Amino acid sequence: MNNAISLLKKAQADLQKGNAVRAEKHCRKLLKDKTLYLQVRLLLAKVMTQQNRLKDAALFMAEAANHDTSQTQLQMAAGEMLNRVGMFEDAQPFLERAVTAQPTNSNAWFALLSGMASDILNPTRPNSKDKHHTVPADLVQLAQKLQNNFPEALKMIALIGEIYLANGQVDAAENCFHQALSARPYIPAAHHNWLKLHLEALDHEAILAYDSEHGEVVAQDALCQRTIAASLENLGFFDKALERLNIAIGLCTNNAPRTNEYLAARGRVHFYLGKFNEALEDLSKSLKAKPDFLDARHNRCLTNKCLGNIGAAAQDEFARLKMDNKHATFDFEKPIWNGEPLTGKRLFIWSDMGVGDTFKYTPLIRELSKDGHIILAAQPKTLAFLKTVLPEIEMRDIPKQKLTMANNRINLHNINANTTGIATFDPIEEDFDYHMPLAGLYTILRPDMASFKHLTRAFSLPEAIIEPYRQLDCMKNPQTTKVGLAWSSKSKNPMVERNYLTLEDLLPILRMPGFEFYNLQYSAEEDEIKAFSKKHSVPLHHAPGLDLMDDMLGTAAFTSCMDLFISPANTCCDIAGTMGVKSHRTDLIHLPESLGKDYVPWYEDQKCLRIPWGRTVLDYLPQMQDWLMVNKDHRGKHHSL
Repeated sequence: MNNAISLLKKAQADLQKGNAVRAEKHCRKLLKDKTLYLQVRLLLAKVMTQQNRLKDAALFMAEAANHDTSQTQLQMAAGEMLNRVGMFEDAQPFLERAVTAQPTNSNAWFALLSGMASDILNPTRPNSKDKHHTVPADLVQLAQKLQNNFPEALKMIALIGEIYLANGQVDAAENCFHQALSARPYIPAAHHNWLKLHLEALDHEAILAYDSEHGEVVAQDALCQRTIAASLENLGFFDKALERLNIAIGLCTNNAPRTNEYLAARGRVHFYLGKFNEALEDLSKSLKAKPDFLDARHNRCLTNKCLGNIGAAAQDEFARLKMDNKHATFDFEKPIWNGEPLTGKRLFIWSDMGVGDTFKYTPLIRELSKDGHIILAAQPKTLAFLKTVLPEIEMRDIPKQKLTMANNRINLHNINANTTGIATFDPIEEDFDYHMPLAGLYTILRPDMASFKHLTRAFSLPEAIIEPYRQLDCMKNPQTTKVGLAWSSKSKNPMVERNYLTLEDLLPILRMPGFEFYNLQYSAEEDEIKAFSKKHSVPLHHAPGLDLMDDMLGTAAFTSCMDLFISPANTCCDIAGTMGVKSHRTDLIHLPESLGKDYVPWYEDQKCLRIPWGRTVLDYLPQMQDWLMVNKDHRGKHHSL
C-alpha cells in the first residue's frame, strides 16, 4: 500500500513538472490497485488532458465517475468531458445523475441538454443519427421547461434558441438569442444566430442598432464584424463596410475558407467604391483558392467591365447564370453558342435580364450570320418593337418564370453564396442547336474595345409608327429643343439611390428657356405629369395615352422624336441609346455599362457621367445644364418640322 501511495505521489510530482509521459507510466502500474482506483483514474484524466488526448481523458473520467456515483460534481465533470469529445450518448447517464441529485443546477441541465441536442445542432458529425434536423418532441418540451425554470441562465437560453430554430420556431428562437445578447462574457452562438436571422430578414437597420449597443463586445469577433459589414453594404455605406471587412479579415488569418469569402466580400465593396484595381486583387486572390466561387467570379466580371477589360470579363460572364436569383435562366441540355459557324444551325437567344438590357443588346443580333436561323425569346411587351426592327428573326415569348428554391438559410461563413434560390424558366422543347443569353452575345461579338468601332448602330422605326407622335400638339413648336426626361428607377435601393432624382430636383433644368421636356419615366403617370407641369408652370409633357410601362414600341417611337435625352441609368436611357438619340446618362462609378469610358460604347451617342463614391447626381445638375446648353441646337432626325 505504501509503495502504491509513493508511486502515485511520484506521478503527481511528475505531472506538476510537466512530465506527463513519466506520470502516465507510473499511473498505469497502479491501474489494478483497487484502493487507489478513483485517485489513479482522476490523475490519468489530467495526464491525458495535458497531452491533449481528450478522448482517453474522458474515458478515465467516466471510469472514475462510475466507481463513485455519489459525487455529483464528478458525474458532471465526466458528462461534460464526454460531451466535449462528442460521446454524447455516453455522457447522458452521468448528467442525468447530476440533475437528479441537483435539480436546480443550471450548469448540469445545460450539459445534459447540449448532449441531447447534439444530433440536431451538429447533423454533419460522423456519428450523427439525425441528418434531417428532426427535433424530437420531448427535446422541445424539455427546452421549454428549462427556459421557464432558468430564465437567467443565458448560456442555456442561447442553446434553447438553437433548438427552437432547428424546430422551425424562428420567433421563439430570435427571442432567446436576443435575451442572451446581454450575457457577459458574451455568448458567440447567441450573437451569430441573432445576426443570421436578421440578415436573412434583410433587417439591416436592426443590425446597425445592434452594433451601436454591442459593438464593443464583439469587436474581436470576425463573424459578427463580417455580418455587420454585410448590412452596411446593403444600406450603401460602403466605406464603413470596408472598415469592418478589414477588421474581420485581420481576425481570421488562421481560417482560410472564411478568409477567402471575406476577401471576395471586400473585393465587391472595393468595386462599389470605384477602387477597381483593389477589387480585382481581392477577387482574384479569393478565386485562386476557390475557383468555383460564383459570386466572386460575377463580381470580377463586373470589375473587369468597369476597367474596360471586356475580354477578361467575358471569361466570367456566365457565372451569374448559376447563382443569380434576379435574372432567370434555363437548364438546357444543348450547349451555349461559342462562336461556331451558324450555317444550317438554329441559335436560340433568350433575354436574361431586364427590358433595358433587351434594348441594349438586341442590336448585336444584326451582326450574326444570315446563314443561320435565329430565334429570340424576350419579354412579351418588347416583342412588338423587336418584330418591327428585326422582321427577319423568329420571335417568341419568354416562357413563364418560376423560382426554384434552394436552401433559404444564409450561411454566415459564406454570406455571398446564393441562398435565396435560382430563378428558372419553365422547360421548353429544345428545337435548336445552340443557345445563348442575350446579354452574353458580347462574349463572341465584342472580344475587345476595338471591336465596337464602326459596328455600333441604332435601330430605326418606320415613319408610319413615328409620325403620330411627331404630330402631337406638344411636339409642334419647331423652335424648341425637345428633351426626353427620366429621373428614377423601379429597382432603386440604398446601394444606388444616389443616382436618382425627383421631379422637384429637376426644376432648375425644367425652367431652362428654349427647351421643352417630355416624360419618359415609365413609373410616372400621365396625370401626375400634368399636375406637376401646371403647379410649377414648366414645359413638361406626356404623350397622351402612351403607356410607358408596357407599350415598348410606342415608347421607342416617342423617344425617337427627341432631340436630346437626359436620364440616370435605367430602361428609358437604354431605349434612347438604342434609338440613336443623343443622350446624357448618369451612372454610379461601379455600374459597368460605360466599360470605364465617359460614353456608353453600346450606343452611337450617349455621354456617361460617372458619379464617384461620396457624391450624388444632385452634385452634377450644373454639368447636365451645361450639356443641354452646348447641345441646344442639336436636332434629332425626327425633329418636328
